[in-house]
Formats: sequence, C-alpha cells, structure tokens
Amino acid sequence: MAAIDHLRRVIDQSSELSKQGNNPKALELLDDEIARAVRESRGIWTSTLSRHASAIADQMGDLGLVRRYRELCLAHDPDNPLTLLSLAEVLDRQGEDTLAKEYAVKSY
Repeated sequence: MAAIDHLRRVIDQSSELSKQGNNPKALELLDDEIARAVRESRGIWTSTLSRHASAIADQMGDLGLVRRYRELCLAHDPDNPLTLLSLAEVLDRQGEDTLAKEYAVKSY
C-alpha cells in the first residue's frame, strides 16, 4: 500500500506545482519518477505518470513533449485504445496526418 501512496503523492505534488505555474518543476518531478518506474519495470506506473506529464506538457503548449510522453505510454501499454487515440490526436495536431490516421485506426 505504501507504493501506491507514493504514486499518489507524486501526482498530487506535480499537480500542485502545475497549479502554481511551475510546470517545468512538475515535469522534472514526474521525469524522475517515470525513470524510476521504468527501472523497476512498473509499466502501469510508467503509463500513469506519463499520461499525467502529457497533460501538463499540453498545458504548456509543448507538443513535442506531449508526443514524447504519449509515445512512452504506448511503449508500456501498446494495445490500449485510449493511448493509441491520444497519440493519434497529438500527431494530428503536429500535422502528421498519415501517421495520426494509422494510430486512430489501430485504436479501433
């Protein structure tokens, strides 16, 4: 139970940093925890933290970061339709229509 409490704390802390306008610090915190989750082979943690980081990066307007976090989600949960669709959405926003369509189709 302590592990899930740690995950919740990290998400809460990064959310609070983001609310305070300190998105870079929030992402730094999340990046550290994502790296830890990857090292410990915690795919669900990696996906959860990456989705949260993606939302913060999207608030910042950094589509490159949004894409990086969504690709990381996909690497750890390759068959998740929501993950596929969210990556398709950012690819479409970046003007990569063909690749976006491939991921959108795969999500169904």
